[in-house]
Amino acid sequence: MRAKEWRNRDTIGAFSVEQTLHNCYNQYHGLSSACDTDLDNSLNTNVVISLTKHKVDVMTAWTRDLLGSANASPFLVEPTPIPELNDTAKLQVVAKLRDTLMGGFEGSPAEVIELTRQLKERQLAEEFEIAKKSSVAMQQLIDDQLVEGGFRNQLMDFLTNFALYPYAVMLGPMPEMVPVLKWSGTRPITGEKPILRTMNISPFDYFWSPDTYEAGKGTYDIVKRRMTKMTLLQCATLPGFIEQNVKSAIKFFSAPDTQLDWLGGNPDKSNTPLNPWSQDESIDVLLHFGALSGKELRRYGMTGVEDDKYYECQAMVLGSWTIRLLINPNPNISARPIYSASYQRVPGKMAGYGIAQNLRDIERSFMAAYRGLMENIGYSSAPMGEVDFSRIQRYMSDDQIGQLMSATMVPTDPDVSGGGRPAHYFHNVPNISNQLLGVMQYFTELADRHTGIPAAMSGQPVGTGANRTFRGIMALYGNALKGVQSALINLDKELFEPLGTAYFHYNMKFSKDQRVKGDVMVHARGTEGLLQKEIARQGSIEQLQMIAQLSQTGQLDPKVLRWAVNKALETSGVPLDELGVSDDIDMSVGQPDPMAQAIGQGQDMPPSPPTPQGVM
Repeated sequence: MRAKEWRNRDTIGAFSVEQTLHNCYNQYHGLSSACDTDLDNSLNTNVVISLTKHKVDVMTAWTRDLLGSANASPFLVEPTPIPELNDTAKLQVVAKLRDTLMGGFEGSPAEVIELTRQLKERQLAEEFEIAKKSSVAMQQLIDDQLVEGGFRNQLMDFLTNFALYPYAVMLGPMPEMVPVLKWSGTRPITGEKPILRTMNISPFDYFWSPDTYEAGKGTYDIVKRRMTKMTLLQCATLPGFIEQNVKSAIKFFSAPDTQLDWLGGNPDKSNTPLNPWSQDESIDVLLHFGALSGKELRRYGMTGVEDDKYYECQAMVLGSWTIRLLINPNPNISARPIYSASYQRVPGKMAGYGIAQNLRDIERSFMAAYRGLMENIGYSSAPMGEVDFSRIQRYMSDDQIGQLMSATMVPTDPDVSGGGRPAHYFHNVPNISNQLLGVMQYFTELADRHTGIPAAMSGQPVGTGANRTFRGIMALYGNALKGVQSALINLDKELFEPLGTAYFHYNMKFSKDQRVKGDVMVHARGTEGLLQKEIARQGSIEQLQMIAQLSQTGQLDPKVLRWAVNKALETSGVPLDELGVSDDIDMSVGQPDPMAQAIGQGQDMPPSPPTPQGVM
């Protein structure tokens, strides 16, 4: 297959993309390379400490928490900032102007122009209000579709691939029929409901054309998925599927001597399928997204196409059979429902850099120091020795020689030279474990710098003095996480924004709810801004504690404390404007505030008086 061959030829750094994927997988799961395995076996130190897994897990957990704490979809639907009057709105402006002039308006040409401008601005304001209502309705619809399609679970898996591999891939939104329970008059019945499904795709299951620099932007994209026999039979009668080809493919692969794993190549999935093809065993199918000529489409019975014209199509292939073929159903027929994002982009290339690639040499150096440490500790705990075999051989069997244990007495013959030398000699190997630990610590800190993920993100205290304070940690975050913020920008631009636009296009074309249709636009919510909001929230809480301690002296204006309280509540998401909370307070300066004392001392607020017994 040409696309698979290209993934083996295309390079990123010193390795091909194919080899890089396997390197990342092995690093994360602690699987040593062949040369490192030989070293481990020779030194008997077959223990692997994966810096890659630690950093990827920290980054993934932090990103999941960052996106999960937002409690909203990553897409934001808003009215177009400068709306344009459509033809209907322009006719309304003309009609209002005509009615005004016919109603006895008398004015100079300049006044007529000013009147026209005012009517147009008024109409624009009305159109903007309509667009605001449409944006709210569209936002609610997209949020519901994300929940129904299980988007959040797929996003969590995507974030792991995003941090680990050279690229991560998402497929969708794809229309899918799911069974639902409906109420029909007096009883529930089973029916089907269309939903929009978005799926995370393993990097091992995505292939692209040589001219691709971003998923969906090249000549073709190919995705490998797995389907069971039952799923294929259920799909055979759906629009776009070629029923006869589906049945022929199932019959062929159901034969006992047929190899089901006709593609292979993904270490995350089983490569030893059962034979014969059982009901619970899945098989690989290929999804092809790309342009096909009308002449090729006619071979599959498609009508209404021109031989010399190319059409953006979606095809599904199983073995030698094309089991599904249809012209791109997306409202934007030039857009493919596939998106990719890289932790670090490489201009002009599909594959970029993930955390595993940045850590590969550092982790191997770390493991070299670790092997030396284990070997040195082994020499220290079980030192090398010599034995005068002639003096002990008649007291020990051959299999006992050299097997010394603590608290044992070994009989020996006397020294024939009369020098009184012992039969056993031991060599003290210098203990350099502290130096090796320092080398390991150096490479651990080097991993922090090269990944931009400080150790403090995993809860480890770093540094001394000011670096252990909240302000010091936040300053560290602000500087060290620049690379992480750049990765989050990639996530916004390469995944969230185009994916949200695809949901928007589907709803604008196919939704029967007219409320969602208006002059609106979709853009990413801005994950890089969530980090700054989180830092601001933590900073406002620390400011509140500091100001509360100062207010206990009675020399601080209470308005400053109220400002700090409101700031902490606002950054925590409390809608102060809706609650009617203001900064105006009626407190006398010089009197300690009980609330300030509780905050400053880190104590809970005084409890409310207990309710008297018997009082309802």
